[in-house]
Amino acid sequence: MGGQILEYEAKTIWNEGKREGKREGMREGRKEGQSDLVKSLLSLGTVAVEDIQRATGWTKEKIESLRTPEDGMKLKMQCSKSVPKRRICCIVGVEGNQIEITV
Repeated sequence: MGGQILEYEAKTIWNEGKREGKREGMREGRKEGQSDLVKSLLSLGTVAVEDIQRATGWTKEKIESLRTPEDGMKLKMQCSKSVPKRRICCIVGVEGNQIEITV
C-alpha cells in the first residue's frame, strides 16, 4: 500500500512539474514573439516608438534596447501631388529628419 501512495505522489509531482514547465515555456514564447514583433516594427522605420509603447506597454528604453544600427536609416519618401499649382511635393526623411522638396 505504501508503494502505491509513493507512486501516486511521484506522478502528482511529475504532472505538476510538466504543467509548470509548459506555462513557463508559453510565457517565454510570448515574450520572444513580442520582442521579434517590436524588432520588425523598428526595422520598418514607419511606426513611432510611442505607438509601440501603447501597444506593448513597454518602456521607451526597453524598446530602444532592441533597435539595431540599421533601423531608421532607410530613406523614406512621401509624395503628394498638388494638381492646381501643377507641383509635386515630396517629404524625404532620414533618421527622423525631414526635408520638404517641392518641384
